[in-house]
Amino acid sequence: MRTGRVLPALSVLRASDDVSLRQADGNRPGEPGYDPRTLYIPKSAWATFTPFERQFWEIKQNHYDTVLFFQKGKFFELYEEDAVRLVPPLYPACFREPRR
Repeated sequence: MRTGRVLPALSVLRASDDVSLRQADGNRPGEPGYDPRTLYIPKSAWATFTPFERQFWEIKQNHYDTVLFFQKGKFFELYEEDAVRLVPPLYPACFREPRR
């Protein structure tokens, strides 16, 4: 597994006031019907995404609580917050010196 990387899309989402802690239906934490498994992505952010980012966020907006691995050739890669959260604990296991 390669180390994950953060795409520019996350900074676009964080910069938007519309997305701050909203789920897909627009509810905020503490409001009735709030579902932390989904994520609201404003229309202005969709316009800035590359085709890959669009594919990634189409999946993540409905499965925000799920780690998403993308296969690139024979490797599986992590992106965005999945990479930020999982690479540090996984790094020692994946990249330590092999035993002789």
